[in-house]
Amino acid sequence: ECADFYSSPSSATQTATATLAKLQPGGLHTMRVRLALTPDHPNLKRFVEKCQTFKQTFEQGGRSVTTDIQMNPLDADGVPPWAVATVITSASKAAIRLPISITASTISGYYRGVLVVATSNDIGLRVESDGSDDATHAEDLVKLFNTQIEKLEAAQ
Repeated sequence: ECADFYSSPSSATQTATATLAKLQPGGLHTMRVRLALTPDHPNLKRFVEKCQTFKQTFEQGGRSVTTDIQMNPLDADGVPPWAVATVITSASKAAIRLPISITASTISGYYRGVLVVATSNDIGLRVESDGSDDATHAEDLVKLFNTQIEKLEAAQ
């Protein structure tokens, strides 16, 4: 249930996703916008409260990896009051060769019956960050989300 927060909900009847990826020193940065039509519209603010920590298991090729997920509010200017902005960090306890970290900043909200999720992902080696990219990514994320809302508004 908590994993639905940053992926397409299992109840979605239609989805669309657009992704832009950029390989940069130390890892991969992606920006993604996802639209989903769902019959249910849960209170996303309650989701954030309920899902501050949870576990997620990925299975592929006969192997499974369980990660601990931590979700916190994202402080970003320009997020509509009806949407929620979060930062999701993931850490695996599996014995892997390289220490990989995943950080996903998201803005999610229902607009005109459509779930809109804008995500900024950073996947890379665990290194100390000075946070200089965080503000830029937050600004880009807000712009991506609000641009999608404007497109839905114009599609009347």
